[in-house]
Amino acid sequence: MIDTFWLGVLLCFSLIPLPLSMAPWYIARNHLKRSEPGKALKIYRRLYAVYRYLGKDYQACLNYCIGVCLALLGERREAQEHLQLARARWDTSVPRAWRNDANLANAISAYLYALEGDMEAGERLAEIAVSQLSPKSHHAPTVNLYAGAAFLYAERFQEAEAQLNQALEHSKTDKGTKANVYGWLGASAFYQRRFADAFAHTLLAEKCDDASHAILTSILPGRIVAAVELGNLTLAQQAAAKLLPLMHQLEESQRNPSYRALSTLALAQGDLDRALDYAERAYNGHASTREQANSLFLQASVYMQRKNYVRALQMIQEAETYPNFTLYRERLVNLRHVIEAVGTVKVNADLGQTLNQLT
Repeated sequence: MIDTFWLGVLLCFSLIPLPLSMAPWYIARNHLKRSEPGKALKIYRRLYAVYRYLGKDYQACLNYCIGVCLALLGERREAQEHLQLARARWDTSVPRAWRNDANLANAISAYLYALEGDMEAGERLAEIAVSQLSPKSHHAPTVNLYAGAAFLYAERFQEAEAQLNQALEHSKTDKGTKANVYGWLGASAFYQRRFADAFAHTLLAEKCDDASHAILTSILPGRIVAAVELGNLTLAQQAAAKLLPLMHQLEESQRNPSYRALSTLALAQGDLDRALDYAERAYNGHASTREQANSLFLQASVYMQRKNYVRALQMIQEAETYPNFTLYRERLVNLRHVIEAVGTVKVNADLGQTLNQLT
């Protein structure tokens, strides 16, 4: 049923100048600029109840807006559904006023497909988004960023970093976007095993926008895992101390990177209970397939140290069914070999002891 309150608002605004009639849209956009996608989403959903009766162009635009908010909230599956609807409604004839929005929908969808392991769809949409991008578009930095992220998940690191550097060029005055780009450049460095560069990029990101909790909660997990890789647990603990007080501001669906980073640190510190707790929290319905694979790797590492080899192998076997970066795939294989070797020795030793007792 149509929302009568918002229908009344729309009818009232239709009698006054256009800029004021767009007030709900401007309010929602301002929420997005302030990193408040949850508040923006509520407005867009109520607008959709009205505008869905006014033609497919309005529907497509609101599907796009809702999809963006959901993606930022970590609700990736529902986000993809809305972005697919937007693209389907725009595919035949995209109004000139919304062509840049349609292209951004392509870029965000490319990122979401790649994140879930559908490389073919992710790379195809990223290439379309880049080929159709106008440098004058106010969405240019964001298109570059999401296309770069999609190429990153495909391990096309050179193309990913080219897009991310383009995003830097296009966002000279946008601190938030620059900070996000540095975060993704850090991720690219990390998956290429350039851990010092990964750590340095998180510092650049924080320098761009040190007041934003949204930026800090997105870059501090990367700083923690990079510091652990460098063997500097002091720096990792300092980053964790910054992160923990901010996590309550995140939706549960946005906490998975933080949980995995904190699990990685706890594992390095030898706190197996805490490492397992955080790894299990990261393995939930909000996690992408890649995130689930990494949380399973952490759980397997804990069970390995606890000498529960059967459970560790179960975790690895499940993790191997998910898409992941080469860095983590190789570590899964290595961990499997260690567990199988140690577990076989233990089984043989137990069998020998049993036979000795029988004889």
